Amino acid sequence: MICINVSIIIPIFNGVNTIIGCLDSILLQNYISYEIICIDDGSTDSTVMCIKKYIKEHENLNIRLLHQKNSGSGSARNRGIEAAQGEYIAFLDADDCFVDSDALEKMYKLCKEKGVSVCGSRGQISNNGAILEADFYKDSNPPFNMVIDYSDYQMDYGYYFFIYNREFLINNHIYFPDYRRYQDPVFFVNAMSKAKKFVMADTTLYRIYASDYFAKFNPNKVIDLLDALIDNMKFALDNGYDLLFERTSDRLNFEYSYTILHNISTEYTANNSKIISLILKANELERLYYRNDEYVMQLLQMMTQYVGIGRKTYQESLIAAIEAEEKIAIYGAGVYGKGFYNYLAKKRLSDKVSCFVTSLSKNDERVEGIPVISIEKYKGSNMRIYVAVHEQLQKEIVKMLKENSIENYELLDGVFLYGESLNNHAIS
Repeated sequence: MICINVSIIIPIFNGVNTIIGCLDSILLQNYISYEIICIDDGSTDSTVMCIKKYIKEHENLNIRLLHQKNSGSGSARNRGIEAAQGEYIAFLDADDCFVDSDALEKMYKLCKEKGVSVCGSRGQISNNGAILEADFYKDSNPPFNMVIDYSDYQMDYGYYFFIYNREFLINNHIYFPDYRRYQDPVFFVNAMSKAKKFVMADTTLYRIYASDYFAKFNPNKVIDLLDALIDNMKFALDNGYDLLFERTSDRLNFEYSYTILHNISTEYTANNSKIISLILKANELERLYYRNDEYVMQLLQMMTQYVGIGRKTYQESLIAAIEAEEKIAIYGAGVYGKGFYNYLAKKRLSDKVSCFVTSLSKNDERVEGIPVISIEKYKGSNMRIYVAVHEQLQKEIVKMLKENSIENYELLDGVFLYGESLNNHAIS
């Protein structure tokens, strides 16, 4: 019987346009024995036919195709874990790909050499043709080729950059929860905490192809998102993971805040009631963490201000506020900043924009003919500054503004900014 080093699990739903490129990327992996397990999650296009043809054309490869009714990618991955015959497991989505041809080999050998159940690697993100290094943790990326304590890093994103010992997963009952959103971080945190130690290989295993994640949400999926975020908050509290709690709190209050708010209805519905109750539940966890019975997290503050204000009303209120200003500044000269400026131009308010503000700026730099200045040069101005950056950056920007004694600012709705950036073709 052939010893299989790694089982590669691919959940697939209507992936006919990407699955061949995904599978072809696996074929480049050298010097390691692997099997490929494709789990069709109730596809309604020609995905199954496409995979069957691929299997027939590659009879020398160990490829299996399993089927299930549409239950979500987490359920499909769990099916793959149970069916796998490899010593280790890697996960790959049908619209992503593997990168370095020696990645699985290096990761597998490092696991065996260091005696660990989990090994990670570098990763990439492809966004509109630009390929960037995935940098989820900024200056705290773990070192290579060393046994590391998970408690020192407490990461929650990037599970796809890792491989996991199958026996370790099954013996510890580590599976993906039955959520349609954010199930991956819950699995990852559980796996890493149970493993306690891991290693990082100096290679790049995985490339993510970014997509419109706002379009992936509806009220039911927002409920799953909130349940999953709360799971990780509870897990962090139970295990004394301060960094994980604060990271998850930031995701709730900044990264996903506008997505959540946009899925709260102005009318009473069961989903609406559930979303609000989960937000209140999360706030109770933050009160417990901060030991402050009067603490009100940012998302709850935003909800009390904006629930009942639809997107149209939000824009009307925004325009009315800017019309009343003599001049304004836009923080951020990137995709979102340009998108917001173009939105104001359509409303004939571009003359209100005095400058773009960034943390640093080059001499004589301009965007749309408007000067770009540094935060240092902006200090002391009385103009209101509208912060047009991705939600993940908002906390960092607010901190910087306050450190520079700037209190006259407004965070712009991320869902609105994303839509305007697309509408104005600002994304290149």
